[in-house]
This record gives sequence, structure tokens and C-alpha cells, in this order.
Amino acid sequence: MLLADIEDMRAVFGPEVRITIPTINPANLRRYVQEGPDLRIAPMPTVFFASLRRFVKESDLVFLVEGSTYMDTWTSALLWAYLWATHWADEFDKPCAAYAVDAGQIKSGLNRRLVRSQASETDLIITRAAAAAERLRGWGVTAPIEVTADNAFTFVPDACRCRPVRPAVAGGREPGHGLALVDFYLFPWSCAHGPQGGLLQMALLLLLAAAERRASEELADSYAALADHLVTEHGVSVALICMEELDERIARKVHARMACADKARIFSSASTTPPR
Repeated sequence: MLLADIEDMRAVFGPEVRITIPTINPANLRRYVQEGPDLRIAPMPTVFFASLRRFVKESDLVFLVEGSTYMDTWTSALLWAYLWATHWADEFDKPCAAYAVDAGQIKSGLNRRLVRSQASETDLIITRAAAAAERLRGWGVTAPIEVTADNAFTFVPDACRCRPVRPAVAGGREPGHGLALVDFYLFPWSCAHGPQGGLLQMALLLLLAAAERRASEELADSYAALADHLVTEHGVSVALICMEELDERIARKVHARMACADKARIFSSASTTPPR
């Protein structure tokens, strides 16, 4: 999606447009984004408030491009980062657009109020689903909203560097079937503050209640049963796909619990770099 965003920006503003991408993990981003004179990867601390303010002040245009923008399912910290950038874009009179974003569940009353007030300051919100646009309008967001498909669909990898994925064991000839595994019981995350090295820093603590832990284990058993069913009943091999590095935990659980584990492989975004 990010690579498609970059292509879109250059198509509209010209190849010489200068793009800054803030990130808390520069090393990971450099695996698939090439820095150059007109593209900069800017490290951002987990306590992001001052840095985001500076990034916005230094820029002419602000784009929010994360799919899971208007929701606190994953953590309030991500939502606050997008709203904080929107706030300073409004304060500094900089154009601000949310591009190919989504809107989901917001549990916190405070977060709902923040979305209503801060997202309304956005100059344009482009959602990737009609349902997301309706949620935003239902929350009282008054910014202009358009709907279009996720622009990740427009991304065309370099065919010269793409090879078919063979999830079977070496030498296997079975057709492959992919399962993108997500543990829905890992969230929401909670934010906490604590001292480290004499400094106050933000830590994202994963708090799992006993019921959530049990549900997570049952989910892993169900995934393993499904994967074994695909192997035994349909004669396919299985690719256990980790779209996020965080998904590796449940993928390894599933693989360990499969009776036909020799017919499955784990493919993680932590080690598989998309060709550019």
C-alpha cells in the first residue's frame, strides 16, 4: 500500500516531489522503500508528539495513509498519531488528506470525541470502503469524504523479481492454499508509562485476560484443524501467511499443532520483502 501511495503522489505532483515517511522502525521500512534525494525515511520515537508536530510544520502537504486509521482496535496510540498530525496540519494551515483509509470500532468515548473533532479538520478523507465513510459520518465527522478502492490493488510488483510461492515441502507438486492468520484476541493494546534510564517513555503493554488467552488457544486449534483439513481432504499444501510480524506467534502455534505440518510453511513479512 505504501509503495502504491508513493507512486500515486509522484504521478500527481511529479517525480521530483519530496516525500518524507515518518516511522518508528526505519530498518524494516528500508527493506522495501528506497531512499533518495526526493524520498526520506525519518525516524520517529514512540513518544511521537513533538516529532509529528515538527514533520507537519516542515511539510507543505500531509497525507495519512494507514488503512486502520480511524479505530482504536489495535491501540489508541496509533489513532492519536493520526489525529495529532491532523490537528497540527490545521494549526499550521497545511492541507491534510487521509488516503485510502478505513474506519472501524472505537470503544473509547474520548476517542470518539477526538475523531469527531479532529478528523473533521481534515481537508479530504478518502475511505477504501463505503461502510467506513458511513461510520465516519455517523460519528459526526464533517470533513468531505470520498470512497474508492484500496489503492494497494494498483501496485504491480517487479515481475523480474517475483517467483511463485511453493508452500509445499521441497519437491512437492501439490497446489498451494494460503491462510492469512490473525489472532483477534491480542487486542486491544493498552498504553502505559514507565521510567527507563531516568527518562519517561511510552510502552505498549499487551494485556491478555484469562478468557482472551483461552480464546486465542482455541483459535489456534481451529486454524490447525482447518489447515489439516485442506491437506487431507483437498490434497493441497498450505502457506501460513503472516501479513504482520506480530502474526508469527499464532502462525508458529498453528504449525506446531498440525498433524500434517510437513505440508505447511510459514511466510512472514518479517523476512519476506516485497519486490519493487
